[in-house]
Amino acid sequence: MKVMRSSTAKVVLVFAFEGEMTPFLRDYMTQNITGIQWVAINAWVTASVFSGREYYPYLGGTIGFSIRKGHISRLGDFLQTVNPKRYPDNVLVHELWESLYGCSPFPSSVTQMPPCSGQESLLEQHSAYMNTSSPRFSYNVYKAVYAIAHSLHNLLLCQPGRGPFQNSYGTGRNPVLSVQLVTM
Repeated sequence: MKVMRSSTAKVVLVFAFEGEMTPFLRDYMTQNITGIQWVAINAWVTASVFSGREYYPYLGGTIGFSIRKGHISRLGDFLQTVNPKRYPDNVLVHELWESLYGCSPFPSSVTQMPPCSGQESLLEQHSAYMNTSSPRFSYNVYKAVYAIAHSLHNLLLCQPGRGPFQNSYGTGRNPVLSVQLVTM
């Protein structure tokens, strides 16, 4: 708050969640700092708690950026299949189980956690994990992966004389591009 009071900057970009922003804004409002243009991310700018009249003198005119939501077909069906038995070599599934259930799907001398029973179910206990109604971040990761995959596919099919690059080179005639593709 001290920096905000003394700074000549009048635009503040905030990357925070609603829970982090609430105490900050209360303090901000108590100190009656005004004249700031807020630029916000979806995580707090769409929170209904900040739509009250008391916030308007401080947040009115805030510019918010939201992540587009979309539907990922069969995501819910896939999530229902996730378990350590089905994906025994997937470290992320192991970490998920350890985090959600406090047990190790495949105990070893390295882990300090008790073994899982094998009966744990994401459907019953962790409905938040299964909620696919508004997968904003997941949807954007999904789109990015598809964009990269399609781009790489198109580059690999590129033929000399018909390619998208200067002098109509395909990937086979451009060794720099080939190295970059491998390191992505």
